[in-house]
Amino acid sequence: MTDNFPLHRRQAEEPGSNITPQVIKSLYKIGNRVGGSKLSSQAVAEFEQAYFYPSDILEFEKLYNLPIQPIAKIIGPNDPENGYLGEATLDTEYIIGVGTNIPSWVTTNRFFVCCWCCCQQSYSHTHQGVLYWNSRFGFDHLG
Repeated sequence: MTDNFPLHRRQAEEPGSNITPQVIKSLYKIGNRVGGSKLSSQAVAEFEQAYFYPSDILEFEKLYNLPIQPIAKIIGPNDPENGYLGEATLDTEYIIGVGTNIPSWVTTNRFFVCCWCCCQQSYSHTHQGVLYWNSRFGFDHLG
């Protein structure tokens, strides 16, 4: 029997610093595929004044050698000077980083998810909208 104490730890890094778009593509076996169909799009939904700086997205694309692709459409307000920054930026960066060359939308709502669902239902009846929404939400970031 060997004594495994004290534990030898690596130098601490920023949480998630090793999780890059390339790592996610590899994990999910996406590889270097890029979108090309005019029928494809992807979107993130942000709530409760979660906004992002478009310039942060550009820096992320440059940092990870990604093709530069601007946000195709923003539905709702995006006021980074007066909102919560963080999660919306990460969501937007990573959907663009993994879904390469796919038009990306960001929908924002100052309210909670229930209000957003009503708005999306209304929007999809009057505009060509997204056919399928896959959402994740939770409060794990609160503590």
